[in-house]
Amino acid sequence: MHHSRFSSSVYPGAVLPVLDLDLARTRASRTVGLRDGLVFGGERWQGARASAMASTAGGARCPTRPFGSTGLEMPVLSCGGMRHESSVALDAVVDRAMEFGVNHFETARMYMGGRSEKDFGRTLRRYPRESFILQTKVAPKRDPNKFRAEIASSMANLQTDYLDLFAFHGVNRATELDYVLRKGGCLEVAQQLKKKGKIRYIGFSTHAPTPVILAAIESGAFDYVNLVRTATVAVAPPTG
Repeated sequence: MHHSRFSSSVYPGAVLPVLDLDLARTRASRTVGLRDGLVFGGERWQGARASAMASTAGGARCPTRPFGSTGLEMPVLSCGGMRHESSVALDAVVDRAMEFGVNHFETARMYMGGRSEKDFGRTLRRYPRESFILQTKVAPKRDPNKFRAEIASSMANLQTDYLDLFAFHGVNRATELDYVLRKGGCLEVAQQLKKKGKIRYIGFSTHAPTPVILAAIESGAFDYVNLVRTATVAVAPPTG
């Protein structure tokens, strides 16, 4: 048997191929709308990626797609911030990304021990806030007050008054999902911030087993799902 490994991203109601432009590691991922089901495969992603790369050649703008029911126009290429070599390197990448309309920047509280958020906050201050889509992720906590403090720290790092997209980071087990959904839990904190205009849309990121992911989706609590999932596909060897 031969095995193929790939990663995929899933967002409700959107069909949106995404390429994370991590500075030290470029990773292609595929995004599938929930209306299409959790369908894996490369043809749609490869076609969209080729179209995006062709569109950005010669100074053209990166194409966008409606991001589900959020109303956001999301570029089909995305700039991720899991790691980068230096703040100077990040400046150059952000400038190049913005030049081509790649204006979705995604980071997390834990990336590079908080340095990723701080570096993005510093470099993005050079651009009008409405000109880019900013996303960060914070892990849910047993104590919702600690979670609230972490979001406040993330927003201070990012030097922003609001987040376009916020995700509960690493909802990988039923325990983390319970921290989010239980009465008085972290979801209520995020919803309070949403009412105050500090968060526009609430989602979660996960590497969880399928039952945990489906339980989170079926709760109806989230605007989107950020799923990076490694799948193993068995392929029968050729006969003869």
